Amino acid sequence: MNFLELVGNVKNRFLSLDKKNQIIISVLVLIILLSLILIVITTTSKKDSIEDVYPLVLKKELQIPPSAELPKDYNISRTTKDKWTDSEAEQWFTPPSEKEIENLSNSNDKIINSIIEAAP
Repeated sequence: MNFLELVGNVKNRFLSLDKKNQIIISVLVLIILLSLILIVITTTSKKDSIEDVYPLVLKKELQIPPSAELPKDYNISRTTKDKWTDSEAEQWFTPPSEKEIENLSNSNDKIINSIIEAAP
């Protein structure tokens, strides 16, 4: 006997009863369901939280862990100049080679061509 047959049998027996017995059984089932819901709600709300069972008690004062030391000449923020000086330009700027310029030009051409091809 599968579940559907069992449900069908219960439904047939319930419908074969007279109206008075159907009402009584319906009210009893409703009362049982409501009491089960009430029991579940009250038991879940009474659970103790872990803070109540094991309160946090500090034995020592909290300490901040040591952080990485910054170099002496390291600046977290700085004011930037509008232009590099000639010595800074010599130190930091590397002029691109012909090959690098050609690679950049080719990649730009590919991007432009893909945009043009996608246009209607």
